Amino acid sequence: VRRLGERLNHIFRWVDSAQPYDTIWDLCCDHGRLGLHLHKRHLNAHVYLVDKVAAIIDQVVEDFGYLDDGRLSFITADARELEALEVVPQKRTLVIIAGVGGNSLITMLEGVLTRLGGEVALDFMLSPNCQTFELREFLRGRPFCLIDEAFVTEKKFSHEHFWVRYDSRRSSIGEGA
Repeated sequence: VRRLGERLNHIFRWVDSAQPYDTIWDLCCDHGRLGLHLHKRHLNAHVYLVDKVAAIIDQVVEDFGYLDDGRLSFITADARELEALEVVPQKRTLVIIAGVGGNSLITMLEGVLTRLGGEVALDFMLSPNCQTFELREFLRGRPFCLIDEAFVTEKKFSHEHFWVRYDSRRSSIGEGA
């Protein structure tokens, strides 16, 4: 698996710094490198690589399907309509969405949150490539708590990274993200 660029490596380091996750969803996984590195490093987590483009997932399976040891799943699906994503209250869940515009990211978050229902808590690591103001406004209006944020520069482009926790039992952020 090719090494990670600075943007994805930053997310990888964030995951490493956290209490272990039981389930990691890499939505819009593209080439799958981030999820594959997480699968290799976090031996107690089940990693899901998800992209809506079938050819992308087919290529990832062709190249890396041999790594599937029962803790790795490849899914072709639109993140907005991902019915497989379930949150088990006793397990820590992380959802990563990186490399898409803020408005697309908002649409995906709305789809994921709508499907969750009930009282749930899970973490998100978000790396929009534009429209961060709109994303911040979206997060403020919902029950998200900011864990960390950072600016990451890669190839002369700066990216804002957000690590947030969604907890349906909380009120919205109101400030901070």
